[in-house]
Amino acid sequence: MQVFKRSGRPGYYARWQADGQDFVRATGETSRAKAMDALRRFVSETRDDQNLHQPLQRLLALLESQGPGPNASQFLAGARLVLRRIVAALPADEQAKAREDIAREFRAGQGPQLKITDSWQAWRDSANRESEPKARTLQGYEAMWRRFQAWCPTAGLVHLDDMTRANAETYAADLWNSGVSPSTFNQHIKLLRSVFQALENRAGLTDNPWSHLKSRKRALDEGRRNLTEAELSKVLNAAQGNLRLMLHIGLFTGLRLGDVVNLRWENVEHDPVLREPRPGFIVLVPLKTSRYRKKLDIPIHPALSQLLQQHRMSSAPGELLFPEEAKAYSANTANVSEPIQRFFESCGLETTEKATHGHRRRAIVRVGFHSLRHSFVSLCAKAKTPLHIVQKLVGHGSPLLTSDVYLHLDAEQKQAAIESLPTITLVN
Repeated sequence: MQVFKRSGRPGYYARWQADGQDFVRATGETSRAKAMDALRRFVSETRDDQNLHQPLQRLLALLESQGPGPNASQFLAGARLVLRRIVAALPADEQAKAREDIAREFRAGQGPQLKITDSWQAWRDSANRESEPKARTLQGYEAMWRRFQAWCPTAGLVHLDDMTRANAETYAADLWNSGVSPSTFNQHIKLLRSVFQALENRAGLTDNPWSHLKSRKRALDEGRRNLTEAELSKVLNAAQGNLRLMLHIGLFTGLRLGDVVNLRWENVEHDPVLREPRPGFIVLVPLKTSRYRKKLDIPIHPALSQLLQQHRMSSAPGELLFPEEAKAYSANTANVSEPIQRFFESCGLETTEKATHGHRRRAIVRVGFHSLRHSFVSLCAKAKTPLHIVQKLVGHGSPLLTSDVYLHLDAEQKQAAIESLPTITLVN
């Protein structure tokens, strides 16, 4: 390893060896000290390059020698993990180029590339998906993917592994600037991250370009609000027939509309999972989290117990408490939710609110059946029920979710909090 000059040239040249190979490069420096600094940089770059490319070549060669055997996918996943660690050890400004170099070599060793236009079906057929979404959820996912797919030609993207982190940031900015809500934005990015992760082996990806993007925070006052006790009294007393019982169940259990309309008599004072009596409780597995088979045990409020008994005596025999509503809901959730919205409006409640922050094109729904779930949590808080108990009643995975999303303090509670502060007088 040395620096030297050539006849008639003012600048120094650098010479070094790496892995049995000689390298000579002009430093562009006339100072020997600066030329030595350049030499050390060249040696470091060569070492980094070898750290990246030589292990990659060995990994690909070994994979090729193994053929398409049952362990090839696991081997490739291990290779990516090793290479990601190597890239992470490089200076931050060199990592993007290193990823591109690795991706290019992986493509060369992986055969045909996966086109973006073929990726949705590839994801649907993939065994690496986290779970099988429900039909309605899948329709929403597909609409999100179609938007992304339509955008890709504007960025010159044809194959899944053409996507870079810079492309992902550009798309995320385009999505956000289209005026979607923070919740829609987060769901969209989460889906893309999931698709790329599931297809990383199939597409020869070495990095998930969506993994570094941050979620957008929703304003705390943007979702459903809880109802005041006066509003609750008005709607509960005005409701008739099945709606009256449905609203009481929503308020006194915190269950979502889908779980209420699909409630079965086997869920009332009986455990359908263990198939044994459960006096005084409603027991069910919520639809939203049914894939986890997480069961809820909710004590039955005395007022609700009385209404349930009356309904059992007056309704026709059958498995469902609300067979007509369940049928309508399965056809289209709006068949049930929209009449409830209109009922709230008939009670003098304003159900929608114009967006004020300019990042939503539609009005925000503030009052609906889901408001009863918010009211349930707020009333539990007002009764000083420990947060972890409320969490278990509503089926949240974390108390943080319960407090951040559902715990709305009304004006009366805020006033009570201020009045509870001690009176302290400063004496001069």
